[in-house]
Amino acid sequence: MEKTKRNTGIIAIILAIVLAIFGIKGCQTNDTDINEEKDEKVVENASAKEEEPVSEEEAAAIRKENNLCLVTIENGASEANTQYAVNGLHVYDPTSEDLDDFISGVELPNGTNVSIFVYNLASEVHLTIIHNGEIIADKDYSILESDEDVEFFEFPLEGDLEVRTTVAEEVQTEGSAKVTVSNNKLASVSVKPDTKTDELEVGKAYDFTVSAKDKNINVSMMMNGRMMDEASIKAGSSHTFKDITVKGDITFDVEEEIVLDPSNKHTISIDKRTGGDVALNIRWVDDNLNIHDISSGQSYPDGLEVYCQVINTSNRPVRISAYLGGSSAGSKTLPKKPANDDASYGGLDSIILRSNLRYVLEYAGEATSEEEKKPEEEKKPVSKETATITINHKAAEANTKYAVNGLHVYDPDSKDLDDFASGTKVPLGSKVKIYIYNLASPVHLNIRHNGKTVVDKDYGLLESDDDVEFFDLVVEGDIIVTSSVVKNVSKTSSLTIKNPKLAEVKIDKETYANGAHIKNGKHNITIVNKDKPVTVTVKVNGKQIGTKDLKAKESYNLSSVNVDGDVLIELKEIKQTVQKYKVNIINNTKDEEVTLNIRWVDDDMNIHDIQSGNSFEEGLLVYSQIINTSDQKVKLIAKSGDEVIDEIILDEKPEDDDASYGGLETITLEDDLTFELDYFKGYEIIIDDQIQNKDVTLNVRWLDEEMNIHDIQSGDVFEEGMLIYTQLINASDKKIKLFAENDEQVIEEIILDEKPASDDASYGGLQPIELKRDLKYTLTYAEAENESVNLHIENGTLGKVTINGKEMQDGDSLTKGISSISIQANEDVTVTIKNKAETIQEKELSAGETTELDLDVQDDLTITFTQKQEEVFYTVTIDHGAAAANTNTAVNGLHVYDPTSKNKDDFTSGTEVKKGSKVTVFVYNLASEVHLTITHNGQTIVDKDYAILESDEDVEFFDLTVEGDITVKTTVIHKEEPTEEKIEEEQEMIPEEVIEEPEETEPEPAEEQEEETTEEKEEEV
Repeated sequence: MEKTKRNTGIIAIILAIVLAIFGIKGCQTNDTDINEEKDEKVVENASAKEEEPVSEEEAAAIRKENNLCLVTIENGASEANTQYAVNGLHVYDPTSEDLDDFISGVELPNGTNVSIFVYNLASEVHLTIIHNGEIIADKDYSILESDEDVEFFEFPLEGDLEVRTTVAEEVQTEGSAKVTVSNNKLASVSVKPDTKTDELEVGKAYDFTVSAKDKNINVSMMMNGRMMDEASIKAGSSHTFKDITVKGDITFDVEEEIVLDPSNKHTISIDKRTGGDVALNIRWVDDNLNIHDISSGQSYPDGLEVYCQVINTSNRPVRISAYLGGSSAGSKTLPKKPANDDASYGGLDSIILRSNLRYVLEYAGEATSEEEKKPEEEKKPVSKETATITINHKAAEANTKYAVNGLHVYDPDSKDLDDFASGTKVPLGSKVKIYIYNLASPVHLNIRHNGKTVVDKDYGLLESDDDVEFFDLVVEGDIIVTSSVVKNVSKTSSLTIKNPKLAEVKIDKETYANGAHIKNGKHNITIVNKDKPVTVTVKVNGKQIGTKDLKAKESYNLSSVNVDGDVLIELKEIKQTVQKYKVNIINNTKDEEVTLNIRWVDDDMNIHDIQSGNSFEEGLLVYSQIINTSDQKVKLIAKSGDEVIDEIILDEKPEDDDASYGGLETITLEDDLTFELDYFKGYEIIIDDQIQNKDVTLNVRWLDEEMNIHDIQSGDVFEEGMLIYTQLINASDKKIKLFAENDEQVIEEIILDEKPASDDASYGGLQPIELKRDLKYTLTYAEAENESVNLHIENGTLGKVTINGKEMQDGDSLTKGISSISIQANEDVTVTIKNKAETIQEKELSAGETTELDLDVQDDLTITFTQKQEEVFYTVTIDHGAAAANTNTAVNGLHVYDPTSKNKDDFTSGTEVKKGSKVTVFVYNLASEVHLTITHNGQTIVDKDYAILESDEDVEFFDLTVEGDITVKTTVIHKEEPTEEKIEEEQEMIPEEVIEEPEETEPEPAEEQEEETTEEKEEEV
């Protein structure tokens, strides 16, 4: 028994109106009368009345004897049908010619093929299928959103069949509902009896008045996703939907009414490149539902709705494409004629005529659409195996009236992006996107996929949409998503700095970066502003604790801040003034046959023409349009300031159209903007001979169709596409260089050696260049070989390097001297720039961010992109037991610090340091002998004794690169005190002549000397 999903034929089976317009074969629904004569092809008429009624058991026995099966059909879900949507149930023979639905009570021969599906647009339905006493379907279906979601049940009859549907939608009977309007700019809604639009009482009747604002509108009233009524409302008028009993949320879908302008005509052209075995019908329907064919090349009124149908009886796939105003309006590929049908059918969605429309029908022999370009392995059908999505949203316990914890699990490729319900089954290989949007409390998110934990982390209260973290999965097995409220406070909190480039953030005098972790407790926070005025806002655990406007170089200090949750520091640049720029328009054609429109569009999508000399605020989006009805090409250039930023060459009016159309890409206003339109006569060739040496000859030439050679003089103008050739003859004793430039960018170059001893000259030239814009040739003496250096780009796929306006690749050569370097990141990276061994710059860049600098390059240049790694922190534990021996005059010092920090302050025990950072450890013991132990990443790397320090030269430093937790411990070494007996024994062993009484001398101020020496040593260390 096979259960499948299919697209083919669903539209043809269901949509009766489209069938009528285009004549596509279809099958009737249960609500349509069926001619019983058609059933004679597959059914022996078993409905003849017998003289005496028989019991069900007798009838079943008769059917079994005659090898027949009874089909019982009950479409109870049709109770939900409305004027706008129906629940269709289809039971038919998929191998029949007409695909007509069976009627309930029909008796079919055993072995007859049966196909069953529901096409429910009016409500959720429940489907039950019982075949030969076995239940093969007993499930609910939500309202159908796409033909791809239709589920087919196909099998040969082996016994009696019962198919039933019922309405499965749960209608709300109590509580409150709300009203939403899809477009508040077009209309507003009022309710009577007066009530708030989000507190409608379910079960109560209301009047809803929709008022159109300044435009004519069409309104559809929906309840629980079902169409209730619709109306057209003129601008400034109202319409009331009266006495509506509320049974769920109500939505008013509002659309601007399309106003037809019959005086404005557009041409529809049809380019059919297939044979007679493929039919293409382009049609329109009048108000009386009369169908009219459209002829290619004819003009039709603005706003006309145009339909398209393709009937492919060939053995090749075909593709239909539409272009509206020169832009793609849709494309679709139809398969070849199927083996069990007389053709494949299809077409594009209807198109509203707003400019010239062109249809192209061709055989799909070569892939041109994005779908067809996919490799074969990507186009394999998705496996029919499924996985289950289980959702446990326990974090919803924290929801309040004003804030909720949202958990979203959905198909990112679906049309409506609706969340899955727990228990949903999805095909293996499909996509699932998951994210938490928690506004009610901190939450913990756990995601298990195919038996493995892929996410297990805490999230603080959401502050910004930028902080939402998305997880994309390709389904390989069951997915379990669990959220819960986080009640235990973390020992550390994360630091988020928005726009960290604007200021430096210090916590307890240490500089912190965005994403760092802070140990919970009291801290001093300092924000040091850089070179732009900014507004600083500081929040802890979602609560604002301070805000201040800072001037350039000014600081903001917050003392004893209790960090008990995530810290957010927002930095916003203070805009001083609104910059405005002029838009200048120059039309040198001065011809009514060439029209140039420069425009901008406001937030309400109203179009405004720009007059030359008008000024606008920085950031405005400027659009351009050329309509050329002349017999000459035209060229439009756009200059931002003095720099040409875009250009286009537009062909003359084509023979099969009323004009040629085009324009530049949308331009963001960042400087005075100038548009200049002129007839295009060609491109200029400039020859700059900076040598002027009779022993050096440069020939620039072109060839005509008869292969005759023609010399080109500097300043000559030629049409686009001309091939330009060069010949270089060097009879001098110096190397020479020839290079060609387009818009000051070098596109070709050659260095030619001096005249060889064995020949009268050296010869060479550039590759032929196709003329696409103004072209400049420059001839000069070549620089010495040592005047160029090598460029190395490591991990170049992570970013783009541009030097002196040219995009560079690893291994390119670079001329010594000042170079303008621009580096753009493709991902979040760290960029390091080295000139030979010297590091010039090391900078972190976010994806899409650019850094620029001017550098005097004298040695090989290396630019390295390094992907940012997730920051990992380890704990430094310090136990300075040797401090017990400290006195007023001598101490045992233990120093554990970051040698790369500015002030080299010692760490406190418990400090967290980032993986890969540097840590230095040394003891400076003047009070006693000490023992030092250092453990790093679980291994003891130091375990030794130190005598009392005599000299700074005896200090021993230990430098670590952090790879794990660090423990540093010191203890006092205690020596046994000598007894009187021990001293006497030692003295007896010394010969008498050696024993001398010590001379009486004044004691030296040893303590003062030692104290002074200690201070000097500490300073030195």
